[in-house]
Amino acid sequence: MGSPMVGIRALWAEKPVVRTRKCRDLLAGLDGYSKNSTIDMATITSTDSYDSSHKNRGVALVIVNEDFDPPREGANDDEMNMTSLFENLQFKVTTKSNLTADDVTTLLDEVLGRDDFHRNSDCFVFIISTHGREIQLDDGTHLQRLYCMENTFITTQTIVNKVNECDALKGKPKLFFIQACRFIKDRLGRDPGHDYVVKNGNFEDEAKADHLGHTRDLGSEEETEIVRHELEQNLNVQSRQYDDADPAEGPDSIPETKDDVYIPKVCLPKDTLIMYAIPSGYYARRQFDYGSVMLNKLKEVLEKIPEDRSSLLTALTNVAGKVAEEYEYEYNETTYKVVPQIHHRLRYDLYFTKKQTKI
Repeated sequence: MGSPMVGIRALWAEKPVVRTRKCRDLLAGLDGYSKNSTIDMATITSTDSYDSSHKNRGVALVIVNEDFDPPREGANDDEMNMTSLFENLQFKVTTKSNLTADDVTTLLDEVLGRDDFHRNSDCFVFIISTHGREIQLDDGTHLQRLYCMENTFITTQTIVNKVNECDALKGKPKLFFIQACRFIKDRLGRDPGHDYVVKNGNFEDEAKADHLGHTRDLGSEEETEIVRHELEQNLNVQSRQYDDADPAEGPDSIPETKDDVYIPKVCLPKDTLIMYAIPSGYYARRQFDYGSVMLNKLKEVLEKIPEDRSSLLTALTNVAGKVAEEYEYEYNETTYKVVPQIHHRLRYDLYFTKKQTKI
């Protein structure tokens, strides 16, 4: 039998997802990280970064689902912010709103079918702002459900896998920014959400899983991204609680946590990065007046990187730091903070150097 170290080295060579066990570890790292970290572009070699010399920057696909009941107020700001950001970064931006799960699949097939464009592109970006929740499989893997129109959903994993199957994007960075809740049913006893009637659809696959009958008051300034469904046995009357209910003082109750934050098992292909608005088991935040917290800070930081000449990973670290440092909310006279979570298997860093021609 060979040495166990051989297997360990092989796994390490695959660049596994880096998992941060404690929030305080992440914040401590951010404190020591320069927010003005830049690099001399002349010193970058092909072994340091992904190839950014293609004719096209790439496609940025933006999906914003807003027309739920009640509507996701502020979601329109997400659409405008992401469109403006990625157009300024010289992406070819495709923006769609209020899609069903089938619509999302069809749109992905259409966009990913542009082989010639993708072969001449640096990377691919996918952004979605919607309701969400997570389920845990028997093997411990977590799947995030992204809720769509007409009572349908698609998983983040399905989207990532579909993009990863695009041959024209092989070896190129694929970036996903997911603005949606990641609460888990077993942890829902602390935040019952807001009930309202769903007139259409059945969510039959949820019938045995979600039986919740609590309510909470909503404020007017801020929403917590929450989705849940209370189904009557006959499925004719359904109460639904979305991942975007807006308590001005935060959730009615906060999930109990200690210093250790559970990082779920994820399936992540090479050359892929996912930035979630929130760690697993928590509720994402959205403001009525400027949209989702993570996407707002993403725009604020990334729109400066052509001038700052900072790398993508540096910039995203700064995004997480800004959310953690600048955003907080009060609940029961206690101040709470949220922080985005990044999973990646990028082999190199990525720089958005300015291109000479427009897309």
